[in-house]
Amino acid sequence: MRFLALFAFVSVLGCGAPPGGKAPAAIGTLPPASSPAARSASGSVSASASANDVAVPSGTFAIHIPPSAKWPLELAAPALAFGAEQTTLVAERGTAAIAHIEPLASRWSTAPFVNVHLLPQQITAPRLLASSIPNVRVQALHDGESIAFRLVWNDDTPNGNVASGMFTDAAAVQLPIDAAASPMMGHPGGRVQILHWKALWQKDQDVGFQDVHTLYPNIWSDLYWFSPSAHPHPVQDIAADPYGRAWLIALSAGNSVALVNRSTPAQELIAEGFGTLTAQPESATTARGVWFDNTWVLVIERPLKTADPLDAPLSSGGKTQAAFAIWNGGDGNVGARKHWSAWVDLEVAK
Repeated sequence: MRFLALFAFVSVLGCGAPPGGKAPAAIGTLPPASSPAARSASGSVSASASANDVAVPSGTFAIHIPPSAKWPLELAAPALAFGAEQTTLVAERGTAAIAHIEPLASRWSTAPFVNVHLLPQQITAPRLLASSIPNVRVQALHDGESIAFRLVWNDDTPNGNVASGMFTDAAAVQLPIDAAASPMMGHPGGRVQILHWKALWQKDQDVGFQDVHTLYPNIWSDLYWFSPSAHPHPVQDIAADPYGRAWLIALSAGNSVALVNRSTPAQELIAEGFGTLTAQPESATTARGVWFDNTWVLVIERPLKTADPLDAPLSSGGKTQAAFAIWNGGDGNVGARKHWSAWVDLEVAK
């Protein structure tokens, strides 16, 4: 369960299960289905029920999730369109800014795509024995300042919670920092940067932080001596209280897995091979994912140029590579149990 990290001083990172990280403001989320903004933006919006729907108990506590909130918040049967299929991923340059570009923005409908073949990770334990996601369609756009990747893949169920035996959907874009870095999360002396998104964090953004009582509304505890609030003792209240926060050892120690107030569902990490995954101290990546019609549509965006030496170098007119990973939480994917790809050539158009 995600909350165990709040009390653990050290978390053991799986080969593909990155921790959280600091990041700037997130890409704008879709408005609630009942709001005028939602209707004017799309004509119609539905909040479809899913296997992850949970009943939120009434009462006063910090998380303020509407009792009728459903997740994912999704557009009503939007049409997905793509440009021509290519073998090289080309990030086309446009005149309009792509900062905070939405996954279903019209500009994606003409952008070329690469159909990336995914393999079950069977190099290191724990291995994924069988594939449930054979491919992902990838597009890229840039405006000279920022670059955005759109990933589209089939997934029958949106998984946005974690607990014992319950895992979140996730995706990642990997970029080489050093030349000839291995696509298998790099190698010693061959660093890679990983831009990582989780549906769990997306759900936090869309409908509110997923606390223990959100998933298990009938949970009860007689006493949390370090909680400033009454039952159900929201962890965000505890984290905001100086005395309570001292009891959240992982959070107090700066363990990024334990963050309870993320501003984006994405993070930046670096690695030099399996078992070396490390959260970057600074992160400028944002993301936004929507699910509908058994499909995830995700945009991950970062600046082209940064002053951070841990960021993979990207520039207008430059050539590099990219690799991709997808986790199907409903099929038990977590950590090294993931789908991954080999390097794909990436060109950033002038």
